[in-house]
Amino acid sequence: MQKTGNYCIDIRFEEIKLPSTQEILVLGKNSPHGKIGILKSLEMLIPEAFEVFDVEHEVVQAVFIHKKILKRMPDYLVLKILKERVFPFLNEGDVLKVDFKITTIYNAVEIAAEQ
Repeated sequence: MQKTGNYCIDIRFEEIKLPSTQEILVLGKNSPHGKIGILKSLEMLIPEAFEVFDVEHEVVQAVFIHKKILKRMPDYLVLKILKERVFPFLNEGDVLKVDFKITTIYNAVEIAAEQ
Protein backbone atom coordinates (compact mmCIF):
# COMPACT_ATOMS: atom_id res chain seq x y z
CA MET A 1 0.00 0.00 0.00
CA GLN A 2 1.43 3.37 -1.03
CA LYS A 3 1.01 6.33 1.30
CA THR A 4 0.24 9.73 -0.12
CA GLY A 5 0.88 13.06 1.52
CA ASN A 6 3.21 16.00 1.73
CA TYR A 7 6.81 15.83 2.82
CA CYS A 8 9.02 18.62 4.09
CA ILE A 9 12.69 17.79 3.76
CA ASP A 10 15.73 19.94 4.53
CA ILE A 11 18.96 18.77 2.91
CA ARG A 12 22.39 20.20 3.56
CA PHE A 13 25.68 18.80 2.45
CA GLU A 14 29.29 19.84 2.14
CA GLU A 15 32.52 18.30 1.01
CA ILE A 16 34.66 16.88 3.77
CA LYS A 17 38.16 15.48 4.02
CA LEU A 18 38.66 12.30 5.97
CA PRO A 19 39.88 12.67 8.55
CA SER A 20 39.31 16.33 9.04
CA THR A 21 42.37 18.47 9.67
CA GLN A 22 40.47 20.26 12.44
CA GLU A 23 39.68 17.09 14.27
CA ILE A 24 40.46 15.79 17.72
CA LEU A 25 39.31 12.43 19.06
CA VAL A 26 38.86 11.98 22.79
CA LEU A 27 38.87 8.36 23.93
CA GLY A 28 37.05 7.45 27.10
CA LYS A 29 38.30 4.72 29.40
CA ASN A 30 36.67 1.34 28.71
CA SER A 31 35.88 2.29 25.12
CA PRO A 32 35.20 -0.83 23.03
CA HIS A 33 37.53 0.47 20.30
CA GLY A 34 40.63 0.96 22.43
CA LYS A 35 43.56 3.29 21.94
CA ILE A 36 45.52 0.92 19.71
CA GLY A 37 42.49 0.17 17.50
CA ILE A 38 41.73 3.83 16.93
CA LEU A 39 45.39 4.63 16.27
CA LYS A 40 45.60 1.85 13.67
CA SER A 41 42.42 3.10 11.98
CA LEU A 42 43.74 6.66 11.82
CA GLU A 43 47.11 5.45 10.52
CA MET A 44 45.35 3.60 7.71
CA LEU A 45 43.46 6.75 6.67
CA ILE A 46 46.32 9.24 6.95
CA PRO A 47 49.66 7.92 8.21
CA GLU A 48 51.38 10.00 10.89
CA ALA A 49 48.69 12.72 10.87
CA PHE A 50 47.72 12.45 14.55
CA GLU A 51 49.64 12.84 17.78
CA VAL A 52 48.48 10.66 20.68
CA PHE A 53 48.43 11.94 24.25
CA ASP A 54 47.80 9.67 27.22
CA VAL A 55 45.71 11.54 29.77
CA GLU A 56 45.43 11.07 33.50
CA HIS A 57 41.72 11.63 34.05
CA GLU A 58 38.96 9.64 35.72
CA VAL A 59 37.02 9.20 32.45
CA VAL A 60 39.45 9.92 29.60
CA GLN A 61 42.21 7.55 28.48
CA ALA A 62 43.77 9.33 25.50
CA VAL A 63 43.44 12.23 23.08
CA PHE A 64 44.28 12.09 19.37
CA ILE A 65 45.12 15.54 17.99
CA HIS A 66 45.71 16.26 14.32
CA LYS A 67 49.26 17.56 13.85
CA LYS A 68 48.03 20.57 11.85
CA ILE A 69 46.36 21.84 15.02
CA LEU A 70 49.60 21.40 16.94
CA LYS A 71 51.45 23.55 14.39
CA ARG A 72 49.22 26.47 15.36
CA MET A 73 48.83 25.93 19.11
CA PRO A 74 50.94 24.14 21.74
CA ASP A 75 49.68 20.76 22.89
CA TYR A 76 49.43 21.76 26.55
CA LEU A 77 46.96 24.55 25.67
CA VAL A 78 44.84 22.27 23.51
CA LEU A 79 44.72 19.67 26.29
CA LYS A 80 43.88 22.35 28.88
CA ILE A 81 40.95 23.57 26.80
CA LEU A 82 39.73 20.01 26.27
CA LYS A 83 39.97 19.21 30.00
CA GLU A 84 37.93 22.27 30.89
CA ARG A 85 35.38 22.29 28.06
CA VAL A 86 35.04 18.75 26.67
CA PHE A 87 36.07 16.13 29.23
CA PRO A 88 33.11 16.88 31.56
CA PHE A 89 30.71 15.68 28.83
CA LEU A 90 32.46 12.37 28.15
CA ASN A 91 31.40 8.97 29.47
CA GLU A 92 33.85 6.12 30.02
CA GLY A 93 32.94 4.15 26.89
CA ASP A 94 32.74 7.12 24.51
CA VAL A 95 34.85 8.18 21.59
CA LEU A 96 34.13 11.85 21.04
CA LYS A 97 34.99 13.76 17.86
CA VAL A 98 35.82 17.39 18.52
CA ASP A 99 35.94 19.99 15.75
CA PHE A 100 38.67 22.32 16.91
CA LYS A 101 38.92 25.38 14.69
CA ILE A 102 41.59 27.95 15.41
CA THR A 103 41.21 31.48 14.16
CA THR A 104 44.24 33.74 14.28
CA ILE A 105 43.50 37.45 14.53
CA TYR A 106 45.99 40.28 14.31
CA ASN A 107 44.92 43.76 15.41
CA ALA A 108 46.76 46.99 14.62
CA VAL A 109 49.55 45.40 12.61
CA GLU A 110 52.32 47.89 11.92
CA ILE A 111 54.85 47.36 9.17
CA ALA A 112 57.78 49.67 8.56
CA ALA A 113 57.93 51.00 5.03
CA GLU A 114 61.07 50.11 3.13
CA GLN A 115 62.99 52.82 1.31
